[in-house]
Amino acid sequence: MHWLRTLVDRYPKPARVAGKTLLLAGAILILGAVFARAGLAWPLPEGPVVFGIAVALVLAGVVLTHLADQAPRG
Repeated sequence: MHWLRTLVDRYPKPARVAGKTLLLAGAILILGAVFARAGLAWPLPEGPVVFGIAVALVLAGVVLTHLADQAPRG
């Protein structure tokens, strides 16, 4: 985890963009699965594996964005 903190401290803006991108990708997967479940979208792969991947993407995005926000401004 130390390598991630060092990398984010060195490049905070790209880390923030990557974090927000991961967060958005996970949210799109979750919303897409909800709409597919309701029959409002094309068939998407549903199930615990996809939701686990989506949650992992959202959590990784939140952590990366949080680390980038705490990076020293230099």
